[in-house]
Amino acid sequence: MIENSQKGARTADAVASRREVGARGAALGRDLRQMYRDVTQEPIPAEFRKLLEQLDSNGGK
Repeated sequence: MIENSQKGARTADAVASRREVGARGAALGRDLRQMYRDVTQEPIPAEFRKLLEQLDSNGGK
């Protein structure tokens, strides 16, 4: 009987642990998506824009 209750406790701990890992993964995913959105909304620095324009005018060479 004691063995079954210990097994049940370990199973409950494993389920809780998986939920915590899943929650951390979901939070990390949300944070990464938000960072990506923030970065893609930033203006392109003037030096990069100039380099891109040079590449366009040289046909990418």
